[in-house]
Amino acid sequence: MSHPIISREEFLKYVRAFNAHDFEVQHSFYHKDVTLSLPDPQTSLLKGSEGIKAHYEPLFEAADEILVPIAVALDGHNIFYIMHSYFTYKKKLPAGVFGHAVEPGDIIKICVWAHYVVMDGKMKTIVCNLLYDSFLGKANLDEALAESRNIADPDLQNFH
Repeated sequence: MSHPIISREEFLKYVRAFNAHDFEVQHSFYHKDVTLSLPDPQTSLLKGSEGIKAHYEPLFEAADEILVPIAVALDGHNIFYIMHSYFTYKKKLPAGVFGHAVEPGDIIKICVWAHYVVMDGKMKTIVCNLLYDSFLGKANLDEALAESRNIADPDLQNFH
């Protein structure tokens, strides 16, 4: 029987799986009826594990995405998460994340908060909202990641 909630350590395992593009581990955290609402107005509600994969697989062909946890709060069946997400583009696109035109090597940083509702030990609903986005251009990714980790909660500063 699964645990009724997800622990902080389990949640961070999920984030690591996302960063590694390990769909098998990442999607093992999802309820069979999971929904994901992203802050991009061009993206409709993603339904089920297959709907989420169908969104992210082409995205990962165009850009690498790394999540940096800034704060994680768990309260029973709720997870509240603030993250910085860095998209490093592999190809030229007229409109990357949030409409920024990108060239290979360009980086876009977004700051997002997310609310996860957990049911039967699995993520049932995920709602993400954008706090801000920044076009960083050809910035140094390692330096940008270090800057984000420096403002993260102390127990998350060494997250990789």
